[in-house]
Amino acid sequence: GKTQYDWLATDASVIEKYSADKYCTFSFTVSAMHDLIKLIDFCNRNAWFKEIRKNLPILLLAGSEDPVGNYGKGVKEVYNKLISNGAKAQIKLYDGFRHEIHNDTCKEEVMSDILNFIK
Repeated sequence: GKTQYDWLATDASVIEKYSADKYCTFSFTVSAMHDLIKLIDFCNRNAWFKEIRKNLPILLLAGSEDPVGNYGKGVKEVYNKLISNGAKAQIKLYDGFRHEIHNDTCKEEVMSDILNFIK
C-alpha cells in the first residue's frame, strides 16, 4: 500500500484522517500487547465457546480483506465454533473491504445491517 495504514480501509480519506490523528497512531505498549494476547488466548478456548448463552444473539461483521480477521477465515472459524457450540450467531463479510467497515464506503450497509439485527 501507499501508507502503513492501508490495511484499515479502502477509502483513502479514512486512511488520511487516521494518519493525521495522534490518538490513532500511538505506539501499542508492552502492557497493552500482553493484555490483548491474554484476551485472545481466553476467547479462543473451547470452554469460552461452550459457556456462551445459547439464546444470546451474536452478529459477526468483518471485511473480507481485513488482515486482523485473517481475510475472513478467522471470522468464519469463530462463527463455526459458535454454531457448533449451540450459539445463535450470524455472520456477514463485506466483500473487498478491510478493517474499519464502519468508516469505509460500505458504512451505510454496515449500519443498516446492525440496526436490522437489533430489531
